[in-house]
Amino acid sequence: MNIRGKEKTLIAYIGSVENLEIKEELTRCSKEVLNLNKAPDSVDDWLASPDLIVLNSNCLDDWEKEWKKIKKIDVFKDLPFILITSCFLNKKSLLKLLNKGLFGVVNNHQLDQLSILCTSAIIQGKKVKKEQLKANELNRILSTNYLIIDAKNKQLEETKSKLEKLINLQEEVSAKHLKYLISEIDQKLNKEYHYQLFKVHFEEVHPLFIKSYL
Repeated sequence: MNIRGKEKTLIAYIGSVENLEIKEELTRCSKEVLNLNKAPDSVDDWLASPDLIVLNSNCLDDWEKEWKKIKKIDVFKDLPFILITSCFLNKKSLLKLLNKGLFGVVNNHQLDQLSILCTSAIIQGKKVKKEQLKANELNRILSTNYLIIDAKNKQLEETKSKLEKLINLQEEVSAKHLKYLISEIDQKLNKEYHYQLFKVHFEEVHPLFIKSYL
């Protein structure tokens, strides 16, 4: 799956491309439209990662099956979806679909509104993606801090154990002993801190490399 530039927006349209009105509406809000007869089975089968997916129920035997198949792909589950249909939907039916996760529904007689709805969906989708990235970054920072605190706690436990041994042996705790322990603590904490920072950063950049050794 290709990674596209930040400035580009891609719409994945699943259905027939024979309808010129649909084609024109989609190209109004994005110059890049990926036309598919059906949804690919896995993320590796997609040519690129879309910002919006439009399903045309008029051309699909079971559009809900296609929709569910796409949402099973982890990186696509939060993408906005728009449905094109020839069926008249009452308020209850429409709300039911929206509650299931569809961003919007466009009837065949309202195709002139498709570009407006697509633009709105893309903006909302990018906003959600941005918030998710912020949340992931926060989780990464929290994970780093947790690892550092955990490492420090282990060092404190080791130091406590050494002091207890000195007391149990009834040895005189000299300034030399204390300076040695302090120096040892400083060295280990400094090394552990930088190691944990490196470990978390490396796992973020190369997650598959780490998993291959687990």
